[in-house]
Amino acid sequence: MRKYFLVIILVGLIVLTGMLTSSFIEVYNDLHNNRKIVPINRVSFEMLKSMKIKQPLSIAILGDSKKGTKVLEKLVKEAKLKGCKAVFHLGDIMPYENEKYYKYFYNEFKEMLHDYKVPIFLIPGNHDTRNRKEIYKSSLFTKYFGKDFDIIKIDNVSFIYFDDSSGFVNKKTLHKIKKLISSNNSKLRFLMFHIPTQDPRPNHNHSLHDKKSVKILEDFIKQNRFNAVFSAHIHYHCSYKIGKIPFYISGEAGSYLMLGRDYSFLKLTVENNNFKVKRIVSNWEISLNLIDLLETKIIKCLPF
Repeated sequence: MRKYFLVIILVGLIVLTGMLTSSFIEVYNDLHNNRKIVPINRVSFEMLKSMKIKQPLSIAILGDSKKGTKVLEKLVKEAKLKGCKAVFHLGDIMPYENEKYYKYFYNEFKEMLHDYKVPIFLIPGNHDTRNRKEIYKSSLFTKYFGKDFDIIKIDNVSFIYFDDSSGFVNKKTLHKIKKLISSNNSKLRFLMFHIPTQDPRPNHNHSLHDKKSVKILEDFIKQNRFNAVFSAHIHYHCSYKIGKIPFYISGEAGSYLMLGRDYSFLKLTVENNNFKVKRIVSNWEISLNLIDLLETKIIKCLPF
């Protein structure tokens, strides 16, 4: 019995050593890759244009991968197998705003775009714009990932996103969004951002930081009659309504799901200018969580 126990420990150490070596090589290569930076959203937009997608169409929506890209890659792969033509990541892509993280995640996303041929659009979350000094800035996001607000049109459907990662929203920001959609005649319009206006869970308040932000954003949503709204930030699947407009929260793309709770993404399907939203569950895998945790720890510890 003791021999079997020692064999199990030895095998575990060999596997862990292999994972550590492989992760270190991957991180090192990503941080030393000096290819010209073309923001991920721009690459995805060019890919999207070449696809010429028409209804019926399906889109994957998810958020809060944060600890790495292996769980996220699993979800992107499954989304493609289920017919999704693009992926929207609603923020918290990395642990916190730091250029080493941005270099690593940028190269990981470039590989996913190459391998799966699925456009991936990234929206800033609070961890993507907040540094260790609790200062929010979007300069690294725009450098590596693209605009912090934009409109992506697929066939007769518009996806509008903006940055609420600081936890506050002002009328100036919403005026920019209004200008984007003022000349847009899409049949369906979906609004996306990271931090929701409400936390529908009992006795929780993981949402925008003040009542003023909540009011002006919810009024904006109702006035512009979006067909649905999507956010992340809460590491669960939740939903509620603003008036009659459905609001979906999807923050189960890997972050802090270390205790065996499954991952998920939302599959938005549009056909004949009608839509439906379905939660797609993906099985938890301890190895993916460990690799994600390991690689971000390696990045944090490296001096370069």
